[in-house]
Amino acid sequence: MKILEFGLLQAKKKLPVRKKIANKTTGGKVCVVAGSVGMEGALQLAAQAASRCGAGYVYVLSSQKKSLNPDFLSTSISRIKKMIFNSCVLGPGFRSPTKIGLLLRHWIKQKQSYVVLDAEALNWLSKNSFPQLPSDWVLTPHEGEAARLLKKSSTYVRKNRLAAVQQVQKKYGGIVLLKGYQTLVCDGEKTLKIKSGNPSLAKAGSGDVLAGMIAAFLAQRQKASVVDMVCLAAYLHGRIADDWLKEGNDVLSLRPVDLLERIPKSLAKLRKV
Repeated sequence: MKILEFGLLQAKKKLPVRKKIANKTTGGKVCVVAGSVGMEGALQLAAQAASRCGAGYVYVLSSQKKSLNPDFLSTSISRIKKMIFNSCVLGPGFRSPTKIGLLLRHWIKQKQSYVVLDAEALNWLSKNSFPQLPSDWVLTPHEGEAARLLKKSSTYVRKNRLAAVQQVQKKYGGIVLLKGYQTLVCDGEKTLKIKSGNPSLAKAGSGDVLAGMIAAFLAQRQKASVVDMVCLAAYLHGRIADDWLKEGNDVLSLRPVDLLERIPKSLAKLRKV
């Protein structure tokens, strides 16, 4: 299998272009299913990241009963089942196994494209029998989640990251993004190493931001491949963290909300390279 690198120049070439005649449908409709009691922030982080990265509409479904950010559109399971989205995020902080299984089966049946599976959705997959995922779906495990998906130890995954990302992809299908030191993306034909990122991202919530970023770029996919959009999100996510350290901030201090706040200027900076 080919091992490639994805860095600054590749990321710049894959940025979505917004024409003067564009409107909100250009950015696409993203559905974010996330958040639950005690993990309310997961919804906000993923949905805000999708909006910051260009999604025209962000629909949200959550088990929490709190007022929503006015940027988002509230939805329900019944409404989701009547819609086709440009991309979806399922799982960050969403502790509802029944609804996860229901949505996974529904989206498979409806041939929904570009579903990003994270956190609780990955845990659901590790515990349930399910057919191979469509080639344009995305799994975003960290080492612990990858270990559960493979029924192996976290130590195994940590010491064998390249083999692990390829094994998860072979077992579950789709595109697999293995988070952690030197993020890897595998689509079954090639594996790409993301040339950005540092340990400042090792904080709860960072992955929720990444999931929303991936969904937004997939919703705007033009001529770029699906794996390129996944890599673009991962590169930008890591680049923000790298710039954070270059500006003199400590490696311990980056918060997920800092990632969100820096997306606009980081996008502009990348576009001007």
